[in-house]
Amino acid sequence: MGVCVCGTSECQRVAGRRRRWDRTGAVSAAWRRPRDPEPADRRREAVRSGHGGSRPCDASDLLLRPHSTSDDATPNPNAVAAQNLVRLSVLAGNDTWRQKADKLIEAILSAVERNLFGHVALLNALDLRLRGAEIVATGRETERFAQAALKLPYVDRIVLRAKSSADLPAAHPAHEKLKATQASAAFICIAERCSLPVTNADAIAATVANMRAS
Repeated sequence: MGVCVCGTSECQRVAGRRRRWDRTGAVSAAWRRPRDPEPADRRREAVRSGHGGSRPCDASDLLLRPHSTSDDATPNPNAVAAQNLVRLSVLAGNDTWRQKADKLIEAILSAVERNLFGHVALLNALDLRLRGAEIVATGRETERFAQAALKLPYVDRIVLRAKSSADLPAAHPAHEKLKATQASAAFICIAERCSLPVTNADAIAATVANMRAS
């Protein structure tokens, strides 16, 4: 059965015609054939642009193929994917995920000008990408500092636990700082710039605010 996603009178007319055709049997078999016989083309387009619709590329029974980038009752899946890719790049220490996030955000960003409030989730992803705080907790009291960092709003912070510099990728901006630190501390990195060691867990929030203000 097809899915009517637009809620317009045209959608209703199309759905009504399909029900009549199904009753008569005149064109039901033809209607059920995939309207686009080349799902591979859709996969290639999704790979090229970095974003996709809300149904599988090879779904064959849709009246319309949803391909929206705007938020609905829930954040748009593309925006959620972009945020997750940014976080994954930090947590996995793999910049490939960050590049995928950049490609995805760039592919959708032009739509923001036409519908600003419909793309708030994407703007959150862009904000996380540009000014997200990477908080690295280190030392014997790693968990205490990590728990303090987790109290900050989730949308614009990422918390890493690294008891030593060996737990961080060599390219991470805090890698060399951890080598020179023996005490338990937290390092806050924003836009490739890292703070001095924060040795008081209660001062993490204030340090993040100060770095964003400077």
